Amino acid sequence: MNIYTYYEDIGFTEQNRLIELWMSSWEHHGFTPIVLTRKDAEQHEYYNEYVDGLNTINQRLYGKDMDKYCLSCFLRWLAYTSISDKNMLVSDYDVINGAVGISEFYNYNNERINLLQGACPSLAIGTSKQFIELCRMFITMSLSNIDEIKKRSSWMNLTFFHDQHFFIFLKDKLQKINFSNNTELIHGTEHATSTDRKNRLIHFSHRYTKIRNSIPLTLSNVNMRDLERMRVDLVEEFLRSLLIL
Repeated sequence: MNIYTYYEDIGFTEQNRLIELWMSSWEHHGFTPIVLTRKDAEQHEYYNEYVDGLNTINQRLYGKDMDKYCLSCFLRWLAYTSISDKNMLVSDYDVINGAVGISEFYNYNNERINLLQGACPSLAIGTSKQFIELCRMFITMSLSNIDEIKKRSSWMNLTFFHDQHFFIFLKDKLQKINFSNNTELIHGTEHATSTDRKNRLIHFSHRYTKIRNSIPLTLSNVNMRDLERMRVDLVEEFLRSLLIL
């Protein structure tokens, strides 16, 4: 079974190492990890219109084009449409496999996109057709709900908009998406202090890394280079505990 992730150089210092670790963890459990890039997204005829739409949304929200990181969060879904697999498993490259086998992903209904960590789009199952429909929804639904998004963005003091905000803000209106939050499958920030990690997927997000290193989530001036190094250290420690490294 293939698993796909998306890579774009967004200035994080440990991206390449993290992708190596992501690949090792999934290969160890029988998957074939494949990395997609912006070139895969650019193949689609919708690419230019999509980027223009995303920039229009950001202009309406913040008066500027979308930054590289947020744009990459949306472009990954368009990149996934280049794959012809009947049903695709896709993940962020900081979702590390502790001991989850292929059979775990056979039982999801393929009539809708399945987000497996709630409104956090770190792990998903869907088809190419569903992913292009999602890309179009990002544009049409964001623009038609722009006042609601702007209000909620203001409440959260956000200065940027990416796909996770879309899922959080408009979750109740997204009937074509199944939001699953199977904590037996994947652990995120709410389980950062748990020691029961070995048989699960771990989402080593920046928030998760902060909690594991006792850094207050409200602390905003953390050196990103240091945080990236801490994240890689956690992943390497985890994989060594499983004898994968």
